[in-house]
Amino acid sequence: MRDWIKNNKLSLFSLIETKVKLDRLQSVQDGLALGDWRIISNANGDDSTRIIIGWDPGIYDVLCVHSDEQWMTCRVSAMHQNFEVLITFVYGHNTPADRRNIWQYIKQQCGNF
Repeated sequence: MRDWIKNNKLSLFSLIETKVKLDRLQSVQDGLALGDWRIISNANGDDSTRIIIGWDPGIYDVLCVHSDEQWMTCRVSAMHQNFEVLITFVYGHNTPADRRNIWQYIKQQCGNF
């Protein structure tokens, strides 16, 4: 993963359906060995995280504005440019019934994107 990030010159990434426990998130970050990169996730208590977001703080500032087990919406600002965008990273559950919350969220937020 680290090599792919570096070879493609990424400065922001998301991993989906990671199933990493909150107490193991730091070891995932350490294993990526991306220096001073920042990592956030949608882990909540004892649940496994489904979404992990990483970024280079020299390039971007990332602020999570809303998080759920199926999504994370972040305000991403370029540090050296006048650029800001909202990005929603999505992990959808397998069944239509379980995806109702994500569709309701998208309908509510569509005017903000």
